[in-house]
This record gives sequence, C-alpha cells and structure tokens, in this order.
Amino acid sequence: MSRIAVVELRLVDRGKMVVKARFVLLPSGIVEIVPIEGTPEGVRVFIGDALPGPDGPVTPEHGQQYLDALRATFRGDYVWVTDSFEMELEDALKPVRAPKPGTTERA
Repeated sequence: MSRIAVVELRLVDRGKMVVKARFVLLPSGIVEIVPIEGTPEGVRVFIGDALPGPDGPVTPEHGQQYLDALRATFRGDYVWVTDSFEMELEDALKPVRAPKPGTTERA
C-alpha cells in the first residue's frame, strides 16, 4: 500500500470538533478533496475556488502549495487545517460518515 500526505479541515460546531473534509495529495501531485461532512460542492463553497499563495492564487492542481495555503488560511480557534500527516491512499480517499441518529448505521 502507498502512504500519502493529507490534511484535514476541522471546525467546532455546537461545542464538538467536526472534520469537514480531508485533502489528499495524490501521487500525481494534485490534491483530491474528500468531503467528510457534507458534499464536495459544500466544501468548495466553504473554502472557495482558490486560496492565496506566495505567487498568486493556488488550486488543488498546485499540490503541496495548496496544502500549505490551506494551513496558512485556516488556522483559527474554531476553524483550522491540521498539520500534514500520512495515511494509506485507499483509506484517505474513503469518506467517513457519522452514524444516523439513533442507530449505528452509517449515513
């Protein structure tokens, strides 16, 4: 299996930490956005189409620069991006869904 770099967008909602999305640096060098809470479109609306980088706007196609821009942009007490960590590629690309209320079944 292949281990790759990821970061997660996290926020505090009603006093609980929520993982909004995972950003996976693929072997091709681009970043795949994996929504954990919500939809891909919702994550894009939340973070925008591009982030400020040292040489102008960066997008997921900019790979590591995009991960760096995420960490620089989202670093507050209530919304932040984690430091980079490694996961198995297959696991990193799996969206994690919370159980439906009152069940152990995943949504």
